[in-house]
Formats: sequence, C-alpha cells, structure tokens
Amino acid sequence: VPAEPLRDVFLTVVRAGRLIAGPEHKIERDYYPGHELTFCRAGRGWARVRGRTYEIKPGQLLSINCHHPHAYGADLHEPWTLDWIRVEGSTMDRTWKMLAADSQPVFPGVDLAKCTVELEHIFELMQQQDVARAAWIHAHVSTLIALTCDARQAHPLPEHHDLPLPLERVLK
Repeated sequence: VPAEPLRDVFLTVVRAGRLIAGPEHKIERDYYPGHELTFCRAGRGWARVRGRTYEIKPGQLLSINCHHPHAYGADLHEPWTLDWIRVEGSTMDRTWKMLAADSQPVFPGVDLAKCTVELEHIFELMQQQDVARAAWIHAHVSTLIALTCDARQAHPLPEHHDLPLPLERVLK
C-alpha cells in the first residue's frame, strides 16, 4: 500500500489483480476506500450502483466509487474474466463525476488492448514502492482514465442518464 504522502500527490493503486471468476463471484459493500476500475476481458458480469443494475460485457470497463453502496459479480452462466485496480487519490472523486460514472458506471468501447498494456505496467510497478514508481503508476492510471474518456466520448450518454429510472422513463 502506498505511503499516505504519495496518495496526496499521485493517483495510487492500492490493490490490483486479474480474476477468472466462478459463477459464485459476488461483492456487496456499503463502503470501501478507493475507486475500482474493472476491465471485463471475457464472459459477463453485473453491477448494482445507485439502485440500478448494469450488465458488463467483454471490452467494457466498470468504474465504481467504493465510498458509496455498490455490488457486482459474475454472470451465473458465463462468469467473467477481469483485470481490476483500486485507485486512491485526491482527484478521483472529481474525475469519477466528470466521467458521469456516478450515473453510468459502465463504459463500452474501451480499447482493451491499450488498457491491458497499461495494467501490465501497473502490476509490474506495484512490486516495489518508491517515489519514481509511484509517479509511473500515476502516469499509467492517467492513461487508463484518458482511454476511459475516449470511450465516453465515442459512446455519449442518453439525455436523462442522471435521473432515477422511473423518472427517466416518464421524460422519454
């Protein structure tokens, strides 16, 4: 886990991994530190954020602010394979809101090949903790965020994406 002063300066990755999930894979929490970026490599999963349930398919990214109630897990019939990182940093809340991930946490069209390269660098850099590696991790996380921005621009949100689902239906 990166030292606290590094978290004040950089986007840091406090945990990360690759998971080949079984159908029983499920996480449900009211609160957990950090923001999780989950990249679906194969199979399918689901997430529940702000009372809505979303399907996650291969090539999609799920962005969750773990400071709020959330749940996610593998599809029972086609469990997912995923890479994930838990990021902390002073700008993550603002970044999450800027990307509208609070109302639409699934990002289709993320360049999975480019994301995989960045994630591999992060996994390797996490093996040692020093300021230079923290700066490089920050750079790779920033690139992942840029790729997420590209995906959001390529797949714009519906007009009423931030409203509760029943209200959104009425306005359509």
